[in-house]
Amino acid sequence: MNVVGFIRVVLVMAPAPGVGMTKRSTGRRDPLATNFRTLQRALNAVRLGQPLVTRLRARNKELATQLDRALTRCTLAIGEGMRREGGNKTLRYRQARGEAHEALVALMTAEAAGVAKREDLLELAHELDLLIGCLVRLTR
Repeated sequence: MNVVGFIRVVLVMAPAPGVGMTKRSTGRRDPLATNFRTLQRALNAVRLGQPLVTRLRARNKELATQLDRALTRCTLAIGEGMRREGGNKTLRYRQARGEAHEALVALMTAEAAGVAKREDLLELAHELDLLIGCLVRLTR
């Protein structure tokens, strides 16, 4: 293979700029960073949900556990879907959408049961709504 052929192979195999994981100042890839907006939303929902889960645990342990698990399963299903192909990818994103909806219903339940105030739930509910929208677009 000549040099031109080698360069073509490298260019075809190399990821596009800005795609994939971000780089740290050391020049190495940061395995904990992602540019995938849907996964970023899911991770943000987990961050927003943790203080709420802690507060809910004191008043309704089962509901807190259900919310925590739904947020975690949603994020992990998105991560699995990122590495799948075809129908398996869509299936994982549908599963993630179901988990995000379950977390949203857990928030509605917390309000209905009187264990959390509506204003304490709105930021997470909004993030979950946006996440569900992203997942709907991915599963069309």
